[in-house]
Parts: sequence; C-alpha cells; structure tokens
Amino acid sequence: MRAKLKLLIIDDDRNVCLAVKRGLEQTQNYVVHEAASGAEGLALACELIPDVILLDMMMPMMTGAECSRLLKEAPLTADIPVVYLTGLLSKADAESFGGEIDGERYLAKPACIHEIMAAVEGALRERE
Repeated sequence: MRAKLKLLIIDDDRNVCLAVKRGLEQTQNYVVHEAASGAEGLALACELIPDVILLDMMMPMMTGAECSRLLKEAPLTADIPVVYLTGLLSKADAESFGGEIDGERYLAKPACIHEIMAAVEGALRERE
C-alpha cells in the first residue's frame, strides 16, 4: 500500500478548495492542503513539498502562471508537477489540447474528482 499523496491546492475560491479537498480525501489516498493566494501557496509549497500542486489560473495579486513560474524557479519546488484548474477554457477546449498546454496539464472548471485524480496520477507518472 503506497503512502498518501500530499497535494496542495492554490485557489482563491474557498468553495473550490473545499470541494476538491473533500472529494480527494474521501478516497483516503490523498492529504490535501489549501492556500487562498499565490503568495500563500508559494510559502506552503516550500514548507510542505507536496507531490502535486493544483493551481488556479485566475487569482488576484498573482496569476497562476506567475505562481507557477516562481515555483519552477525555486530549487525546493522546481520539480513539483503542477496541474492547472481554470475557468478560462471549456472542457471541449481543454480536450482539444489533449489536456496539456506548454507541457502543463490543464483541467477546465468545474472538474470532477475522477478527472482531477487522473490528472494528478498522470503528472506523477510523467515526473518519474
């Protein structure tokens, strides 16, 4: 039995954080931490070193793209896979890109727990 995966969700929408956290933790395969902003997420990522980061694209103060760039520049977090959660793309748009843009996984909001789990597992496989 493998250890629970440690995930960090960075999203300014508290309802999204709670829904994802609840859904993933119900599987008993994940421990989910949450951050409400890019700055908070950067600090938590350095402290927790999660297995995967779920990152909202549209947040005030710091976009998901800016947060991702800073994560990739920091030695502690550079190798952590990121899965973007975005309302900027429809599910059809995300599927037309094969769920990836510029080498990063994207999921259109709202994403179901099974889609999120598949993206997380795929990101981990690619990292190995």
